[in-house]
Amino acid sequence: MKGALADRDRLFAQHLQSHVLPSHTYSHISGGDPLQIPDLTWQQLRRFHSTHYHPSNAWFYTYGDFALDDHLKTIDEEILKRFDRIEPKTFVPDEVRWHFPREARVTCRPDPLVPNPDKQTTVAVAYLLENITNMPECLTLHVLSSLLVEGPNAPFYRSLLEPNIGSGFSPATGYNNQTKESIFSVGLQGIDCEDVGEVVALIDKTIDDVIRDGFPKERIEAVLHGIELSFKHETSNFGLGIIMGLAAAWNHGADPIGMLQINRQLGDFKEQLRRNPQFLTEKMKRYFRDNRHRLVLTMTPAEEFDADAKTAEDRLLQHKLSELGESDRENVYRQGLELNEKQNEPEEDVSLLPTLTLSDIERTVTFTDLEHATIGGVRVQSSMQPTNGLIHFRGVIDCRDLSSKLKPLLPLFSQVVTKMGAGDVNYRRLAQRIESKTGGISMSTLIAEDPTHPDLFEEGLCLYSHCLEKNSEEMLALWAELFNGANLSDVGRLRTLVSDVLVETASGLPDSGHSYAMTRAASTLSPSSALKEKFQGLEQIKTLKRLAKMDKLDILVEQLQQIAQSLMTKDNLRISVNATDRYMPKVREHLSGFLSSIRGNPAGSAPKTQQDETFVSKDRKQHVQIQVPVNFVARCVPTVRFCHSDFVSLRVLARLITTKFLHREIREKGGAYGGGAKADSAGLFTFYSYRDPRSLETLRTFDAAVEWVQRAAFSDRDLDEAKLSIFSEVDRPVAAGDKGSFQFLYGITDQMKRDHRDGLRRVSREDLLRVAAVYLRSTFLCGQVILGPKSESPLDETWDTLEED
Repeated sequence: MKGALADRDRLFAQHLQSHVLPSHTYSHISGGDPLQIPDLTWQQLRRFHSTHYHPSNAWFYTYGDFALDDHLKTIDEEILKRFDRIEPKTFVPDEVRWHFPREARVTCRPDPLVPNPDKQTTVAVAYLLENITNMPECLTLHVLSSLLVEGPNAPFYRSLLEPNIGSGFSPATGYNNQTKESIFSVGLQGIDCEDVGEVVALIDKTIDDVIRDGFPKERIEAVLHGIELSFKHETSNFGLGIIMGLAAAWNHGADPIGMLQINRQLGDFKEQLRRNPQFLTEKMKRYFRDNRHRLVLTMTPAEEFDADAKTAEDRLLQHKLSELGESDRENVYRQGLELNEKQNEPEEDVSLLPTLTLSDIERTVTFTDLEHATIGGVRVQSSMQPTNGLIHFRGVIDCRDLSSKLKPLLPLFSQVVTKMGAGDVNYRRLAQRIESKTGGISMSTLIAEDPTHPDLFEEGLCLYSHCLEKNSEEMLALWAELFNGANLSDVGRLRTLVSDVLVETASGLPDSGHSYAMTRAASTLSPSSALKEKFQGLEQIKTLKRLAKMDKLDILVEQLQQIAQSLMTKDNLRISVNATDRYMPKVREHLSGFLSSIRGNPAGSAPKTQQDETFVSKDRKQHVQIQVPVNFVARCVPTVRFCHSDFVSLRVLARLITTKFLHREIREKGGAYGGGAKADSAGLFTFYSYRDPRSLETLRTFDAAVEWVQRAAFSDRDLDEAKLSIFSEVDRPVAAGDKGSFQFLYGITDQMKRDHRDGLRRVSREDLLRVAAVYLRSTFLCGQVILGPKSESPLDETWDTLEED
């Protein structure tokens, strides 16, 4: 939990929930307070487990097309009949409503990544709302939250973000329906501590303005359109998404069937609006202006935050030690030896547990029907799929010829170009049209390694949007406006977006530190990995921070305009579209109109790939110091690409090492939150740990993992389990809107996937021993990174120490 609470956003959200709901369950940290966990006794843990983790306190979910009777029979015979019913006493009482608003102040560690060290205060106003089992009110509150904070036309966006008082919305802004009684909060982070009162006053004024003026009809319609579209947009984890959406309210007694009847709920909501034009403003009065259960929470940085936490831990440890007599100490020592012995014992006999076998896995693979054509000189891939009445549009713009000076700005360009306006249409109007006609329009950077050649890769911008069939022409017209006239000259708007992007990117560092460590470790091994570090790694955070600190953005505006002029053409564009067979002819007609309306002279050739002959791979060890109390450790070595015969063996090896060795050594023994190994189709094999109290010891554990494999210290069952785990990924359902996208984006065809899948069955023990020896022991080329606090034990001279400021 120390690692989890190192995330300032998570710390703030936890404080906010604890203070809004102080009387019972939600006032506690669900994962445990680090200073209180040592007080938990074995007996308390056993007692808690016996009641809370009991079938009497369980909700069972199933999703799929297997016979429900069979599921119910298994649940009854294998679970319910083996236990006596108990009363778990897990009912959560309602919070006692306050008669007067409250304020609270908390502290956090300073953030070295903010562009202005003097502006690190966060403030939010939170309101306790309605019980989440009241589905009509929850839908209303969800709509209100979207109207209030989402997009540049939202009142709070205009009143709080656009004046650039702070760097972005406060953590947990919006509607939260995961507690028994829902919460809405809004505020700012990255403000001067002197501006807290101004921000709170702005929030109150905005609420009053909304109550006086109401919401524009077109905004309400756009929000409802987004809700309806979200339920039509099927993803590969559609069933799981439904289940997770039901969980919180069902746990507190809601009717799950009623919750699924979203069309009826939307119909009732629209009828309420029709009968009472003041419906939403009346709700604003009730839940916001007249709501006494209102909290103002302020979080400020304290230089002594980490030192105080360390002092408290040391004091707790000394107190615990002082309570131990000689016999107690001997008992603790003996239990430690027993635990170590237990952790080193062979795995328990799991042969009695039900499991799949490789013989249960289908041998056949269904290929996706794809059509390839040229429309207006542009290569178009199309796939007719049961998309539930939606059109899915993708595009890739090849960026290889963009100047090296401009390339580091591509991630920022991709984030802002769809939010700055186009031609004579300002960003507010553009956002309104996007919200009304699509499920969103987005761009992102793409680096795709060639699956067959070790040195080739493509770099580009990836375009994506989806919409209802009836809106396909309007969706493509929006793209055409961006291609022909992206307006990047509004400096005030750009400054707001730069700040937004920096906050969003940097705030993910404590939670995704292992990804940043792996990306940095790989950056010295290949040109594509070096580019990923510039686009997605710590280098990109440094670039954004530098831009956010600039007094004038005129040069940045000019550079972004150069990127738009160079890339927003059909010269190096290719397109993919998924739609129903009934509507595909109309989509192609709309695509023809779109492509004829944008500038450029496409060559119609195959996607460009490139080999950077100037790049020199090298060993490097880096200790990147950041202000978090835990480490993220990574080691990366170059291997082979997706289509090489050894790749599938490396993939199985990574899964085997993760589940049978690293989980035990890094998490169970080492105390890290997690760790593992992964074989990347880009030609990299990476070891990593996540929220790790250790650093150099973990690197030695990586060495021990390879030695463990070389001793063949795994069983045939272990090998089969690793294969089955990978089959679960390989055979994961692909949503209709995503069919064919892997080939379009990465060049990995269904035949390549089939060959990979067939090879997976054939991987043997001898294959694992061989690839471990070839790629993991014999290599002299390796990137290693420790991302975390200053090391308590000095690193030797082979390490470069870098401080992220």
